Amino acid sequence: MRIARDAFVVLDYALHDEDGDVIEATDEEGGRPIGFVFGYGTLVGGLEARLAGMAAGETREVVVPPEEGYGAWDEEKEFWVDRAELPAALALDDELEATDEAGDELTMRIVEIGEDAVLVDTNHPLAGETLYFDVIVRAVRVATAEELFKTKAVAPKARLAVLPNGPASEPPSPEAPHALQPPSALPEVEAPAGRAAGGAADDQEGVRTGRRPGKLTDDEQ
Repeated sequence: MRIARDAFVVLDYALHDEDGDVIEATDEEGGRPIGFVFGYGTLVGGLEARLAGMAAGETREVVVPPEEGYGAWDEEKEFWVDRAELPAALALDDELEATDEAGDELTMRIVEIGEDAVLVDTNHPLAGETLYFDVIVRAVRVATAEELFKTKAVAPKARLAVLPNGPASEPPSPEAPHALQPPSALPEVEAPAGRAAGGAADDQEGVRTGRRPGKLTDDEQ
């Protein structure tokens, strides 16, 4: 079976920058393959679209430009915040979770600390970056009804337009949360030849999203 809409895919990947330095990888300590239903924008749009047609055991190098990843770096997303509105203990590069005027969650990274105000950056950490992925497809099968239901419930609809066989929609949004995190408890999958049964991919399920690359969160859908 090959990757197409409504297929459940188990994937290993390594993400690195243009210098070849690894940003995150599923084979790092504590990591494991990711599992997701293809065709609903679960992954970064430019990556997910380029997985179409692959089969278990195949590998691919994927290059995702900023406009198909996390968008260009936006200077308007770097701004000053009143010092009194933030925690007393702060350090450069600290990350704080906040809510914008629309009620959406965002992550603020501390860029500069002044006496009365703090400069924060709410761009995605990979905004403006070209993403380089090395991927290995571990398994492909038909998604279950439960997997489809859970995926559709949280699907970032603004990103479906970039995916093969996806419905027409508005252009992909760079604000969509980073979705390269492993699912929390992947249902059993049929491992391809050469892969030991009962591996890390066999006890995960659902779709998980996060924000910061390199840190695998436990946010549930």
